[in-house]
Amino acid sequence: MPNGTREVFQPLSLAAQAQVKTQFSQGYDYFFFLGAIHPRKNLIGLIQAYEKFRVKTSAPVKLLIAGKLAWQVAEITQIHAQSPFRDDIIFLGYVAEDVSAQLMASALALCYLSFFEGFGLPVLEALCTETPVITSNTSSLPEVAGEAALLVDPHDTAAIALAMQRIWAEPKLRAELIEKGRQQRQQFSWDEAATKIYAVLESVAHKNKVKVEELKS
Repeated sequence: MPNGTREVFQPLSLAAQAQVKTQFSQGYDYFFFLGAIHPRKNLIGLIQAYEKFRVKTSAPVKLLIAGKLAWQVAEITQIHAQSPFRDDIIFLGYVAEDVSAQLMASALALCYLSFFEGFGLPVLEALCTETPVITSNTSSLPEVAGEAALLVDPHDTAAIALAMQRIWAEPKLRAELIEKGRQQRQQFSWDEAATKIYAVLESVAHKNKVKVEELKS
């Protein structure tokens, strides 16, 4: 059954995006991660991929990470501290929902590279804010993203870095992903979820009615 997303996740005007960047990324473009921070979310791989992207392109693009420190974060914080780009990798901690929506809508792309997800709500939230997505080609994430994302092996930091480079360097690709996202997100609206739930309930009711009629006969 599809999940819906909250109405706060909406596109922002360019002027509003500029304000968000001024507040959180010193006015620079940024890649964005949203979620609890623990090993399954693959933050180490994301940071290593970001480093490769920066070395390859020299692009002044930040990496913003929003979410609470959950568990087994010592290695992640160590990798961050040792990174030559540590000043451009910004851990925001927990942010309120309205702020996370603004950050999502202003990002160059969402980078959501989990090793496993039951659903992957931030991917859907990115589609709703018309933000391109780079995500894993594993578990539920390809189903959520459809053709509206660049899918990569979460273990392959070079592939992740290349996806970042493409998002940064190819405006046409970004526009295509955004347009595909407009179509993909329609599958996960609350109306769509309600329709499918109703269909299931109707089917169950019909089957029960048939069973009752059979018992009477």
